[in-house]
Amino acid sequence: MIPTDLKPSYWQNVTDRLRQQVSEEIYENWFRQLSPKEETQDTLILSTKDSFAAIWIQDNYVELIQETIEEFTQHPVLVTIDYASSVKNKQPPAKRLVKTKASLVENSQETIRKLNPDFTFESFVTGPSNQSAQLACMTAAHNPGTYANPICIHGETGL
Repeated sequence: MIPTDLKPSYWQNVTDRLRQQVSEEIYENWFRQLSPKEETQDTLILSTKDSFAAIWIQDNYVELIQETIEEFTQHPVLVTIDYASSVKNKQPPAKRLVKTKASLVENSQETIRKLNPDFTFESFVTGPSNQSAQLACMTAAHNPGTYANPICIHGETGL
């Protein structure tokens, strides 16, 4: 739902300017699907239908969007990207093994101790051969249990 105080021409001007600032491919992949959801004087929530796109845009393009909006509003606006889930009221399976909170914390702390601190998203070298795998892993990490759970990556040695 777009609030009545959000003028369609305002967002159209912003998207026209974004289209000039980025390649056509980037615009089509990331910006075309955005639509204004809520706006106040200092904030704007944009919506997309895809959780992966929401995370990617938030991580990579939200500053560009904020700068472009500031050109039109003449003041800073905090932009956040939200996604509209296509699955409404998804019910968990009827019978499910439930772990206690204490066992979950204990298991997660044990797992953290086993992780190599040098292997982080920040230190990962992304190239054309592994970009999609890296994006899928980042999305899964930001949305535990909702996206690609479990995630399985397969390839030749060295890829």
